[in-house]
Amino acid sequence: MINKKLIVARYNEDISWTKQVDFADVIIYNKGADEIPGAILLPNVGRESGTYLRFIIDNYDSLEKEGLYLFVQASPFEHYISFEDLKGCNGPQYFGRNFVEMSEGITSPYFPIGFPGKKFCDMFFLENPFPPEHQYVPVIYGANFCASGKMIKKRCKEFYQFLDI
Repeated sequence: MINKKLIVARYNEDISWTKQVDFADVIIYNKGADEIPGAILLPNVGRESGTYLRFIIDNYDSLEKEGLYLFVQASPFEHYISFEDLKGCNGPQYFGRNFVEMSEGITSPYFPIGFPGKKFCDMFFLENPFPPEHQYVPVIYGANFCASGKMIKKRCKEFYQFLDI
């Protein structure tokens, strides 16, 4: 059986749905003002990708190569992801693809170089995730994805620390 961890990046969203999760260990990072029992409190700086980086950096040495790490926003279902998508995840994938398909495309599907959610995901899925200067990268709105420990460890811990500005 594959060990799964569900890493939830929360601000003020309702996370009651996480109580139904029986297929993964749930780790909640909370940037909101309200107290969530068992959650890891972070300052409200950056977006969900910063939260994902924090998990990777803090847990890098103990990540299981064959483990699956599901990174989701606290309200992933707003991005056309179903609970069954999360539960049925058996390998690395973007969860946000359905958003593009179901919204029949996005009027402006490109985002100038920065650090949008899809760009963060690409660090795991692409060999060279950083395009040449002044290039545009396609965006899948909603940084919700699954990566294996093996994929994460393709890059050294210092790589992630460098990104953690």
